[in-house]
Amino acid sequence: MILAHRELLTVAKSELTVGRLKIERLKLMLAKARREQFGQSSEHGRLLVEQLELAIEDLEETQAEQEATADMAAHGSRQAEACAQFAAASTSSAR
Repeated sequence: MILAHRELLTVAKSELTVGRLKIERLKLMLAKARREQFGQSSEHGRLLVEQLELAIEDLEETQAEQEATADMAAHGSRQAEACAQFAAASTSSAR
């Protein structure tokens, strides 16, 4: 059970890292689009900037939800470990 919680925590942390990288990539694309906006048609550049801003916003919301889930999983894992240690100690002292 503890191993399963640890595995879930590891997966959640990996997903958070991937999410952070996606956000950073989109922010870089947005910065580039803003720089290029003045060299291209302003309408195309404006639309690209808006799309990237919306994508970043969506990913940041997803990231926040994943961080909350990971925090809850970490907290649950610590509680499960404490219960297992208590049960092991109780069993040892009962003998």
